[in-house]
Amino acid sequence: KLRLSPDACLVILIALSLALHFYCPVAGVIYFPATMVGIIVSVTGLVVSTAANVSLLKHRTTTKPFEKPSALIETGIFRYSRNPVYLGMLLVLTGIDVYLGSVTARAVPLVFFLIFNTAIIPSEERKLQEVFGERYTAYKKSFAAGFDLLVAATAPRLSNSRNE
Repeated sequence: KLRLSPDACLVILIALSLALHFYCPVAGVIYFPATMVGIIVSVTGLVVSTAANVSLLKHRTTTKPFEKPSALIETGIFRYSRNPVYLGMLLVLTGIDVYLGSVTARAVPLVFFLIFNTAIIPSEERKLQEVFGERYTAYKKSFAAGFDLLVAATAPRLSNSRNE
């Protein structure tokens, strides 16, 4: 069974995005200077993913989705997103899509979102539920579904009992 780390998936998807853009070009839909916004979005994604990975390492738990977690992290970037590694990756891919500006590059972030939201994240969440039980259930309830709908990752939650 092939098991790729999230970082390896990101590299492969970046390569796929570039290949689609350069070898199967379809009309550009975003043009310079607007494409430069993609750099900001990608850098933001790198910061989010890096902060999440640093937090995972600091708490001595796995960074690989197919391994059993040893800690439930509810602080730092995990206060704002249940899946900050994947949120960051999605931002990186979206930023590249915007920077490239072509229709073909647009497919990669969409496919990433669909695959991770329907296969990878549910698998991880089952493991977290098995290991942490009711504590994980309570943590999970404080977020919206689907990469926390991207919105929860950009603003602190107003009703957070852990902050009271």
